[in-house]
Formats: sequence, structure tokens, C-alpha cells
Amino acid sequence: MIKISAEDMIDEAICVLQDGGWIRGHAHTNEGYCTLGALAQARRFLVMRMMRSHGGELDADVWTVASQAYSDALGRVLQQINGCSTYLSSVPNWNDNLARDADEVIEMLKLAKEQQL
Repeated sequence: MIKISAEDMIDEAICVLQDGGWIRGHAHTNEGYCTLGALAQARRFLVMRMMRSHGGELDADVWTVASQAYSDALGRVLQQINGCSTYLSSVPNWNDNLARDADEVIEMLKLAKEQQL
């Protein structure tokens, strides 16, 4: 049974940002990842890890489970950044215009991890 949760996805995205850095304006550059870029990279890392643990076979179930976890994680992120605001922000807008620094992004992800949809 393949299990990847929204919490796993968010934890991995936090690691991506801590290891690779945070940026604005692009999903990924040599300097780091934006919030969405970190979530996308987290999905790739989790899929690769699952493939290795299952003999290197790319199983459609792995992508399905990872995509559901990504979608759930993204929902939690949107809920977190828009939860107390009358101004609804997209993740790229929040990342590029409202987030102050990597610490704020990581803290938001930690709070999003605790959200229940």
C-alpha cells in the first residue's frame, strides 16, 4: 500500500526550502524555490523515494497518491494564506509580494501542515 500524506508533502517542501533556499519570481533557480516550486519538488522527491523503495518501477498509483497529497497540501497552503484575509491571494502572489522571507514561508507551511480541510 502506497501512502503519501499532505503532511509528508509539506514536510518535504520545508526540507526543500531549507536545503535549497527560497526565492521570488520563479518556481526554481540556482538560488532556490518559491513556495509552489518547493511543493512540486517535494512531490518529485517523494515519488522518486517511493519508486526506489518499490524496485525502481514507476507505478501509476505512486503518481496518483503523490498528486492527491500535493493537492491536499496546496489546499492547506491556500487556506493558511487566505484564512484571515478578506483579500484572497494566490500562492505565487503571496510568495512574490507578501511573504517577507524564507522563515515566514516555512512557518506558514508548518501552520498549513496542521490545517484540516
